[in-house]
Amino acid sequence: MRRFLLFITLVISFLSCDSNDSDNNTQGFDRGTFLIYYADAHIQPAFDSLSKAALVLQQQWNQLPQEIEIDQLKDLQQSWKTLFIHWQSASLFNLGPAAEQGFRKSFSQELGTFPISLSKMNALVDKNDTSFANFDRDTRGIYALEYFLFGGSDTNALNLLKRNNARTYCNALMRQISQETQRISTEWRSYRKMFVEQTATDAGSSTVQLFNSFLLAYEGLKNFKLGVPLGLRMGQTQIEPEKVEALYSHLGKLGIQTQMKALESVWRGDGKTGFKAYLLASTGGAELVQATEAQLRVIESKINILPDEPLQEMVRIQHPSLIELHTELQRNTRFFKSDMSSILGLSITYSSGDGD
Repeated sequence: MRRFLLFITLVISFLSCDSNDSDNNTQGFDRGTFLIYYADAHIQPAFDSLSKAALVLQQQWNQLPQEIEIDQLKDLQQSWKTLFIHWQSASLFNLGPAAEQGFRKSFSQELGTFPISLSKMNALVDKNDTSFANFDRDTRGIYALEYFLFGGSDTNALNLLKRNNARTYCNALMRQISQETQRISTEWRSYRKMFVEQTATDAGSSTVQLFNSFLLAYEGLKNFKLGVPLGLRMGQTQIEPEKVEALYSHLGKLGIQTQMKALESVWRGDGKTGFKAYLLASTGGAELVQATEAQLRVIESKINILPDEPLQEMVRIQHPSLIELHTELQRNTRFFKSDMSSILGLSITYSSGDGD
């Protein structure tokens, strides 16, 4: 009987050590404060700002006369640019109400798929089909709206918006974007309690979901804003400049700059808590922080020397600074992904096919 009790004690002790390995490694790091910080300083403000930007744009649109003048178009374009800037931060957080649910894909996929398909979208416009009752996410969202407001030139945009069917479709896009961003912003307020209370580090925990959403956004920047247009992804045989983000507004470079700053802000935290503080509280984390900070400075320097011209033009000439930036982003992937995952004991729950 004593041997049996001793055996049970050892098993419980082993399981307890195994399940709390991450806690032992992080020296009592306060994940409750960590999650509260991200919910209140990053996630909710990002969704609120995006929702407000979408509402402003929709209100401007609703007040337009039948014949849009160039000054009114410029105002719409500026409001879309504001929406685009806020999108770069909000799109980092595909979790909770913004995660994939049933037939609905994630927040980023529903609103931020690019490049858009002009052929499919024009077919819908011609049929006056604004139901969005399909799986063609490359016919709606922020980048579909961009096409109507910019069109590659102001003349193209004005001519587009003179067509009744195009105006109807554009109106539906405005409504879709405003409603979806408002839904996420509102539902996150209720979801916050659940988010901050899930302080464990199992696969479904808030910390792991946040970590994976952060990683996916980083890899999305590297792979889709740069890798695909540059023809560097597996299976590609040539460059594809038409696949850059913000093709019609020529704001692709701004998208890279803004989202990289948002990613760095999320990683660094506020000095007291955040992923960087989490690493510093972990065995071996200080060395990784040092290596990551050095690499982030290199990435920043590569972004700063990008020429002031449309991203698609840089891709067309395969500008060396653009390729160098992609290379440095690739080098940082191991720091953000495998090394950080290993030290913090956080599982990677998606497959990127990135070979990292």
